[in-house]
Amino acid sequence: NPVFREVTLTLNEGDRILMYTDGLTNAMKKGSQAESCGMDNILRVVNDEKYHSLPLGKLIGDLLSKTQDTCEFKDDVCLLSLGL
Repeated sequence: NPVFREVTLTLNEGDRILMYTDGLTNAMKKGSQAESCGMDNILRVVNDEKYHSLPLGKLIGDLLSKTQDTCEFKDDVCLLSLGL
């Protein structure tokens, strides 16, 4: 069973929030039936400084594109990004 915890964060002007469904993290590496792309691909994109100033729509598009370069989606994917 999943365990959830409540967390309070202080957000500042310019901060961004990226929410996504498990279809993104459960994408499988191309050619593999058992190796998930996991969080590594997401973190590689969102931690890259060149993406910090991109419009949010472009960030989401690039994240999906870069994931599709090396991974295959086996489930639906939904992303939502908010900027402050």
